[in-house]
Amino acid sequence: MFDWLKPAKLPTLWAIKQIDDHVLHLCGKAQVEGNPRVRETLVALEREQFRGPIRMLNSGLILNAGLFEALIPLADIESGGLDHARWKGKHFQVSWVPQKMWTYTGRFTTEPVMINGEPGLGSVEDVSAIRSKASRTEQPPATIINSTFSLTPKDSPEQHSEQWRKSK
Repeated sequence: MFDWLKPAKLPTLWAIKQIDDHVLHLCGKAQVEGNPRVRETLVALEREQFRGPIRMLNSGLILNAGLFEALIPLADIESGGLDHARWKGKHFQVSWVPQKMWTYTGRFTTEPVMINGEPGLGSVEDVSAIRSKASRTEQPPATIINSTFSLTPKDSPEQHSEQWRKSK
């Protein structure tokens, strides 16, 4: 009857580090920290524009909301266990981001992990761009250096055999 007398309460949120086409990279549950104005905060959360401190519920760490791609009220995501979720009418696989990666600002990819004895997905740093850049870079031929000469692939050992014998 007197519910309007109770102050509005901020919802518990899912802290989502990255949203891919079919994967949500979840960090865990969080709560807005401090004493923000509730209505303004709810509007900012609804518009996905909230910036401020959040407290991660499983660890107590206080992090800046800007580290996350989305902060979504628990009620807005239908959970399908530890590995599936439904959000905005779309089905997603859930990949859990380890705590040590919560402040990482790069992209993630997934790898199979065990979660409470069940197979699931874990988020890891995506190094594919680094690998492709490294494989495209033309490497100079290897050089083996000796105190008297260097041997490169285009040189033959016969050319240096005299120097080699003298260096022993």
